[in-house]
Amino acid sequence: MDGLRILARIIARHYLAHPELYPQPVDTVDGSPKRGSREKRQEASE
Repeated sequence: MDGLRILARIIARHYLAHPELYPQPVDTVDGSPKRGSREKRQEASE
């Protein structure tokens, strides 16, 4: 268990020191960008 804690600290420190190496989180489950309300209204009017 101690080895897992050490590994978690190493990963967290690397992430905090180099955030540009990791992908940015997205808002939707499938990974597509979240659509704005204007796009939804435009589709509804078509």
